[in-house]
Amino acid sequence: MDEIDRKIIDILKKDGSTPLSQIADLIGIPRPTVYLRFNKMKENGIIKGFNLVLGAQQQGDLKAAIITVKDYLLSEMGNRTMNAVGEKLAKRHEVIFAARTSNNTILVVWKGNSFHPSEYREVIGVKEIEAEVFKTP
Repeated sequence: MDEIDRKIIDILKKDGSTPLSQIADLIGIPRPTVYLRFNKMKENGIIKGFNLVLGAQQQGDLKAAIITVKDYLLSEMGNRTMNAVGEKLAKRHEVIFAARTSNNTILVVWKGNSFHPSEYREVIGVKEIEAEVFKTP
């Protein structure tokens, strides 16, 4: 782990939802470099995942999932697709939180039963997250 890896970790510690593309801009290195370093840190167990902690008033009928979006191998098309999905999620009143967690995955939390992440044509996989996400620390 070098200084660049530490900078990536510092930014993510402050705000785990910071897009990797924004981290690249903040550090001043190419975006593919940040993606590669981030994935390497995940593979090596330095980054094990992200936790979402919600206040008690937000718990209840909340649901969470990791959605996988069509991957265009980190191309600009892939970034546009991820941005489009993010914008669509942000417009949904049921969605409480959505954050890009890798080059083609988004963590999404929503309330109620009227929203189904799989309804978006760009989504190729939805993995529901158990109630573990909503445990109070």
